[in-house]
Amino acid sequence: MKLVKISMRAVAEKAGVSSMTVSRALRNHPSLPESTRRRIQKIADEMGYRPNPMVSTLMAQLRGVRPHGGFATICFVTAYPDPAHWKDLSLNVHAFQGARMRADALGYGVEHFCLTEPGMTDQRANKILHGRGVAGLIIAPLPEPPPQINLAWDWFACAAIGYSMKAPVLHRAVNDQLATVSTACRSLSELGYKRIGLAIQASDDERVNRRWVAGFSAEQFYAPASGRVPILMTSDWQKRTFSKWLHKHRPDAILCLDSSVKNWVEEEGFSVPTEVGVASLHSDGSNIGLSGVAQHYERVGELAVDIVVEQIHKNERGIPKAPKVVMAGGEWIMGNSTISHIRERSARA
Repeated sequence: MKLVKISMRAVAEKAGVSSMTVSRALRNHPSLPESTRRRIQKIADEMGYRPNPMVSTLMAQLRGVRPHGGFATICFVTAYPDPAHWKDLSLNVHAFQGARMRADALGYGVEHFCLTEPGMTDQRANKILHGRGVAGLIIAPLPEPPPQINLAWDWFACAAIGYSMKAPVLHRAVNDQLATVSTACRSLSELGYKRIGLAIQASDDERVNRRWVAGFSAEQFYAPASGRVPILMTSDWQKRTFSKWLHKHRPDAILCLDSSVKNWVEEEGFSVPTEVGVASLHSDGSNIGLSGVAQHYERVGELAVDIVVEQIHKNERGIPKAPKVVMAGGEWIMGNSTISHIRERSARA
């Protein structure tokens, strides 16, 4: 049976409007009343209209180009009490760099915008962003406790990086923490470690929507009983608390986020990596020599741009009704804080 392709002109005739009006309605253009957009979209759907993907791609590219050679701007928004502190955190720097590179490839520009500059208020921020013609916002990871951000969301295509921004709930680009834990546990197991433990601050788990503990709990569920180590997740994060857990449960490998863990293990008389291996769930280059999983936040920044640009092309703005989460995977990095025990155990056998 031959399929009949429905044209935009046919939809326009059915709706009693021009083809340009149909085009705008299908792109959710704000120049049309919502009732008009919905009516035309319903007619197009009932008629079986489907856009030509090649034409859609071309038009999206053309709409992304600003006049006079300028770039449509996406702002990378930070809100640390010290306006310069965001650069001290490697994940922010990597995300910003990734966002810039991806935006440039798509014909956009990315600029940093700080909500905590002296004299800055939500009202002033809205005025500045709107005055600059900013098309989209990427909300960078927020400090603890996360501040309330009250921007005019309906003006912008938005995305958040990570889970630290609790409200409003925007589309997110994140590292896949469940996969990160799985990668770390699998890599340690392949090195011959048998009793893998997790030691983190409670606030670190909250920042990722409790996905560190969720991922590790799943790994422990499938581990043999002899290999299960109770999780250390505490608000009382200090050496004394950690040492009690270490001596009581005797893990032979530890997953952590605080690079101090390696020093604490050694100060308790254990050799790293011979007796106890230590691996970071966020190996970003600052913890030199530590084995772990690189979360690749430059890729997370790229994904955040993709989320924003997709909304711009569809003329979608504001808080989404059904927020989506787009994840980037991590990569195991072998450092000097872990060692292979396979040969050693084979020799003993």
